[in-house]
Amino acid sequence: MDEMGNLLVVKLRAKIAAGEKSIDMPRWFQNYAFDTVASMCYSKPYGFLEKDIDVDGIVGTTRMILDYTSHVRSKYNHFVHAINNI
Repeated sequence: MDEMGNLLVVKLRAKIAAGEKSIDMPRWFQNYAFDTVASMCYSKPYGFLEKDIDVDGIVGTTRMILDYTSHVRSKYNHFVHAINNI
């Protein structure tokens, strides 16, 4: 985790040094989280922080799945509620 934390700080400092006025911190923290978990599970990060991209569309796919499941859950909540109360 220290390695990912250090890389996050290096990347953010580079953006500040380059004169960027606005940094999307939630995106950077999400990249940090994905790389940290991958590093712990697979002994190497995906590369979100290093490459500053959505590696293999993982974040986009995750957002799409969460959007879809939240919509389905809200639309069919009465069915889910009925099943849970059986």
